Amino acid sequence: MRPVVRLVIAEVEGLPFMAANYYDERGQHADMVLKPVTDNVILRHTIAELMRIHEVQSVDLFTDSEDAFKAFLPAAGINVHYETKAELRDVYANLLPESPVFAMTRELWFPDKPAQDSESHEETETHRPSFMRRLIQFIKGVFTRD
Repeated sequence: MRPVVRLVIAEVEGLPFMAANYYDERGQHADMVLKPVTDNVILRHTIAELMRIHEVQSVDLFTDSEDAFKAFLPAAGINVHYETKAELRDVYANLLPESPVFAMTRELWFPDKPAQDSESHEETETHRPSFMRRLIQFIKGVFTRD
């Protein structure tokens, strides 16, 4: 089985963000990318970098974005497929405010904007957990959910 990349593009805080989940040859979730994307060059470069990191020559890419679909049609080693938004809802979930990844993404890319959850209204800026503490808590949570 060929590795699979499931890619969506959605607006977060007024900026277009890409969310991509990478699944290896065994079909297991192996990687995730969340980053702002301003043009197709960044989009293609990010997927090429993902392929280089995982040492694969070709992937199947599923997207619901017309721009992404067109960007990857001429790309070598990327077999692009169109899927509906409903079929990619697990990838869109990474960009929802209730996602544990969203808090880290927001802190990395929008450090000056206050969080909109109820927890931030009760805490001051100095008592809020740091990015690293949140990351460690998230990683521990992933490995303890068996």
